[in-house]
Amino acid sequence: MRSPRLPRIRAIRGRRRHDGQRRRHRRRGDHGELLLNGQFPLNDQSYHAFTSSWSGHPPDRPAVVVRPNPARGSAVHVSWNGATELGTWAVLAGKNPSALAAAGSQRRAGFETVKRTTA
Repeated sequence: MRSPRLPRIRAIRGRRRHDGQRRRHRRRGDHGELLLNGQFPLNDQSYHAFTSSWSGHPPDRPAVVVRPNPARGSAVHVSWNGATELGTWAVLAGKNPSALAAAGSQRRAGFETVKRTTA
């Protein structure tokens, strides 16, 4: 049975398996696109799911791994778990930390972003 759609209201729809053990919740956008798909742990007693506006500011530094790029240069893999307001990564390169220069930038692409450079 489908929940009725209300105009201009984004609702979270919850459901439970017949055994009552797994509670799932989904939130869809105005055009039906899936925005959130969650599940409470097994045997959790809660049946409420709420969303709110928030921004993540991780206390740790971004994770960076540099690997040789077979085409030439390097492939820089970057991620910062929980950083919600990051839009673009700037890549700096150089012979030592006191002599770095811009080697390119890349818009954030999900959890991990890869930037290929010739540096």
